[in-house]
Amino acid sequence: MLKKNKLRLGAAAVAAACAVAMAVSASPAFADPTGFKTLSGVGSDTIQDVMNGMGSAVPAIGSYDAVDPVTGVGGGNIITKSGGPAYVRPNGSGDGVKALSDSIEGGTHLWNSVNIAGQVDFARASGFQGSTGTDVTYIPFALDAVTYAVNAGSDFPRNIPLGSAADAHSRLSLYNIYNCFKTTYQNSDGDSITIHPLVPQSGSGTAKFWASTLGFSDTALPSCVKRVNTDTVPVTVEEHNGTSIDDAGDIVPFSIAQYIAQGNHASIAQAFGVSVLERRGNVALGSIGGQAPIRESGTTTVMNPSFPVTRQVFNVVSSALVSPAGPIKTTFVGASSAVCSQSALIEAFGFQTISNCGDTSLQGAFTQ
Repeated sequence: MLKKNKLRLGAAAVAAACAVAMAVSASPAFADPTGFKTLSGVGSDTIQDVMNGMGSAVPAIGSYDAVDPVTGVGGGNIITKSGGPAYVRPNGSGDGVKALSDSIEGGTHLWNSVNIAGQVDFARASGFQGSTGTDVTYIPFALDAVTYAVNAGSDFPRNIPLGSAADAHSRLSLYNIYNCFKTTYQNSDGDSITIHPLVPQSGSGTAKFWASTLGFSDTALPSCVKRVNTDTVPVTVEEHNGTSIDDAGDIVPFSIAQYIAQGNHASIAQAFGVSVLERRGNVALGSIGGQAPIRESGTTTVMNPSFPVTRQVFNVVSSALVSPAGPIKTTFVGASSAVCSQSALIEAFGFQTISNCGDTSLQGAFTQ
């Protein structure tokens, strides 16, 4: 069983992080940008913190959190360009790509009844959100992994197989839990505990990824799967926020990179001047198929490179701006781009680097 503790950046990681931060900027970069930047980005909770870090290292980047950075609650307005309109903060990968689409298309394509033409330059996405098309380009820059989180004080099993449709319905597997076939487990006293499968808010890239991985629909959830935890006061489950996981039967997907970054929040603040909101609550991460989600590498806590459930994460931009010389190309495109050059920063926020960073082959349609 994993203990709930504060994960720490190792000495080597801190030194590398500090070197990157001091070499680029001495001013702190909090959760939302101070002032207006060349490139304004919105969307995914999963990569908001690492992209805030990028804003510290790459002056062109201005990344706005998926939820209010002070309260941790969704909603509220942001202004991303000087003289631009106030509009509802996009919450999650799906909302981010929709807002980017509305920003590019303009005209009658409104974001929550507001014309945001030219207000969003990139969307953060933890997975592909579009359909067949060439309007926007998904540019990968790092690798994340996703496991399940449960209340650390519970007896909820900490090593569960991924499972498949071939499982007997009595088997404890993540597939059976999220498809409502396995609905209880026994605690150490022999009591039957009802399982409460949870997924994050609508528009969440993690919810969409988890549904795809476990074979259920994110748009028509199985009857036992909820976005609102109603055990106590009803709370909508936000991505990578464990504060509502308060019952012995609660289970929710959780980004391993986010878990590491939140545990490293003090070291990240010192190294980069970036505020990562500690919102794990009292959760513990589970192993999948015998693979633990995290490992110790020297004095550093890192994602297990052998973990079976992984996904690339993306910055999404207008396809029309990928090839011409300009800030989009300089910042995101190719292995030598400003973002792809920040390998130490990427790893400090719990992600792994990838060989195809900056690739522009994955394209999709506008989404509304």
